[in-house]
Amino acid sequence: MKKLLGIVVLGLLFGSSAMAFDAESYKKLTITKAKIMIMQVEEPLKKARKLKPKDAETVEWALNNYCSVLNNLTKNWPEPLPDGTDKKILKAVKYIKDKMNKENC
Repeated sequence: MKKLLGIVVLGLLFGSSAMAFDAESYKKLTITKAKIMIMQVEEPLKKARKLKPKDAETVEWALNNYCSVLNNLTKNWPEPLPDGTDKKILKAVKYIKDKMNKENC
């Protein structure tokens, strides 16, 4: 199970790396892109939490990967975002930050 989750997370890491290393990447963000990114990184976490019997180590591993992907995505973004930032972008960034706060990332 860990191997499958690892493959999925590595794919997501490489897939989102274009946005992760660019300090201006938030300007390309839309709410649709934000929801898709969250959905992709959240899926392994959801699957790990549904495992029967519960495997705390796998859930912790999936949560750590979830947090690291989202932290890498947002680490170069200015805090707070510059004045005049489009409301759609602000909504997408808020969505990502809320998801991170929900999981205590």
